[in-house]
Amino acid sequence: MAELFRSQSMINRRKNFLTKSNKQVLNMVEAKYPYRQENGLPEPQQIEFLNLAFTRYLHLRHALKNPNPSNTQEQKFYYIKELISVYNELEMFPNIKSSLFSKHVDNPILRFGPLFKAIRNLVSHFPFFYSWDEVKFNRELVTCMKPKNLTIDRYFANEKGYLELPFRFVDQSTGRQIEGEIFAPKGYNNNDTVYLKDILCLQDAITLIVGYSHMVLSTCMIENHLEIFEVKGE
Repeated sequence: MAELFRSQSMINRRKNFLTKSNKQVLNMVEAKYPYRQENGLPEPQQIEFLNLAFTRYLHLRHALKNPNPSNTQEQKFYYIKELISVYNELEMFPNIKSSLFSKHVDNPILRFGPLFKAIRNLVSHFPFFYSWDEVKFNRELVTCMKPKNLTIDRYFANEKGYLELPFRFVDQSTGRQIEGEIFAPKGYNNNDTVYLKDILCLQDAITLIVGYSHMVLSTCMIENHLEIFEVKGE
């Protein structure tokens, strides 16, 4: 994909020629970033990163929200891992990260953060599984290479901090409500084997991962206004 940013005049000329998908990239990157220059554009060295990252993120989000009926469980899991990986790079982008963790950001979606991060680290640090339903772990496996009380262990060992609730997202582009349910893991502190599928089924995992990542990025980029999704808490 060609660079979307070279000058403000080029942005204006290109607006009429971009595809719907690329318009989303343009609108997202053109939104009110906390790290934009005074002329309203990202820093020059940030442009290629943003274009590449958001183009890939939107492609993966579309693949998960609108799956091909022929996609296998393995393909869906691949898309989940890829989306998490791209999102992780975006979250680590200094200005997005500083905005995300700013005391001024008050977003109910952040309550899902500890679970999202635990899942992210599981699929990143234990890349041994071919599908969501296969992912399993216990406390000894999680802590055999790392000390206790890091991201994965901290979430699953903290029984009082578990999320166990139904959740619902509203897709602002279609008005469609997307529902799911989180269950508490059982037996982690006893070193029992825990399966991710027993916490979130595959479809609910896709809903939560896509919804969480997009809402966080929207919050950071559009000054707390959630353009695509809004969460309806229970």
